[in-house]
Amino acid sequence: MAYLSLSLSRSRARPRSLLRDTDGAVMIEFTLVVVLLLGVTFAIVDFARMAWIHTLAAKGAERAARLAVQSDPAASGFTAYSAVGALGLAPGTDLTTARLPAFTLRCTTAGCTCTVGTCAVGTGYDGDAFAAIAAAAQLGGSFPVPADRVYVEYAHVGQGFAGRPGPDVVPMVSVGMTGLQHDWIILQAFGFDTFTMSDFRTTLPAEDLATSGPT
Repeated sequence: MAYLSLSLSRSRARPRSLLRDTDGAVMIEFTLVVVLLLGVTFAIVDFARMAWIHTLAAKGAERAARLAVQSDPAASGFTAYSAVGALGLAPGTDLTTARLPAFTLRCTTAGCTCTVGTCAVGTGYDGDAFAAIAAAAQLGGSFPVPADRVYVEYAHVGQGFAGRPGPDVVPMVSVGMTGLQHDWIILQAFGFDTFTMSDFRTTLPAEDLATSGPT
């Protein structure tokens, strides 16, 4: 009878002793802290990768635009257009938007299309010129953006004059990238899969628009 009473008292004491037992608490706390620390660290690395890609894309657009303003245009019609012949203007006459209405040409790997106004220079396309601009956006291979994500726009805003050495029309040249995506690594565990970045775009005024220099 005494043995049974002792066993019952021990069984009642065991749950109370488990609640007071602190053995292993440090290990549990350490595990929780390590998991949290690793999660935050890898999340920072994830965001750092995205920031690096963002920087490369912005630099790629800048470099490609710099090349585009001084190289053969992807919109080849600018090279052949003559305001003297097309509009009957005297050499030296400014090509204001009153004389030549504003227009915008957008060129991609698929060719050039007129997106604003009536493009007096036509929609001719120089694939080699576009490929060179798209290659410049890749920063020598450091940023291998697909060429079909790159576009070049030529916008006539009233600059240039009839009979100008080189193209008569001096457009504003924009090089941009669209649809770039970043795949998360750690954040996928929290339901984040792919992040689509905003467009990257750099605009500069055209210079000679000729790889070989003005003619």
